[in-house]
Amino acid sequence: MFKHLETFFAVFEGRSFTKAAEKLFISQPTVSVHIRQLEAELHMKLFERNGRSEIVPTANGEKLYQKLIIMQNEWRKAIFEISQEQQEKSVLRIMTTELASSTFLPDIIALIKQTVPTLAYQITIAPIDVINTKLTTKQFDLFLSEKEINHLNFECIPAFNDELVLVGEPDSTEWIVPNLNHPDYSFFQTYFREHDLFIDSSINVNDDFTRLSLVAHKVGKTIISKALVTDNISSMPLDSSYSRPIYLTYPNQASDAIISDAIKIIAEKYKDSSANH
Repeated sequence: MFKHLETFFAVFEGRSFTKAAEKLFISQPTVSVHIRQLEAELHMKLFERNGRSEIVPTANGEKLYQKLIIMQNEWRKAIFEISQEQQEKSVLRIMTTELASSTFLPDIIALIKQTVPTLAYQITIAPIDVINTKLTTKQFDLFLSEKEINHLNFECIPAFNDELVLVGEPDSTEWIVPNLNHPDYSFFQTYFREHDLFIDSSINVNDDFTRLSLVAHKVGKTIISKALVTDNISSMPLDSSYSRPIYLTYPNQASDAIISDAIKIIAEKYKDSSANH
């Protein structure tokens, strides 16, 4: 049918079977056969001969041509839209805690870019409690945080090991302590209990970089991820109990094939890493 319609277009616009044959690189008898078969299919005459060579469309031929022009435009529009969609990048939507975003997330993105370079990224930084509420909303493809997430439709693996250290003035009695809901808070509780400390002078602040900035200005001391500590700040190592996994959580069913490939790359890499620890 498409070949017959293509032949109809050529005859209509050229007003000649001969010109249509030349345009389509087929023989003139083939053009005649296509038109006869199309007329038989539609039960209507599409062309009349006017003199020896000129072909004149009938009223039905005119109507068919106008309808086909509309269909042709819609077809071209559909092809264009599909090609545009194929060119659009898939977006890997990541939700991460502040700590993980500045320390471990760059390693993940660098790994993906080696094998899926066309992928785009949308990164949202949020506290752990917000991550838990967003888990099943299908708004994100990957979660990175200090807390293990147990959910039937998600895989959660320990991807990195985060070591905590003591930073600041060793003799200072002033502590910079985060809030109860901060992932570092439990380590302060352990340290204070182990060293039989009662804190009567402290600065309460949740932001990790503010804590480090205060320490850099010789104000107090704090326990914080070693990965955040810069060279200009001295740190003291703590024992192995002051460490934690950074968990990578992702849905069992990815949002599209490209996202699925990216997640497989990450999962295989960090599953192997955690198995070797």
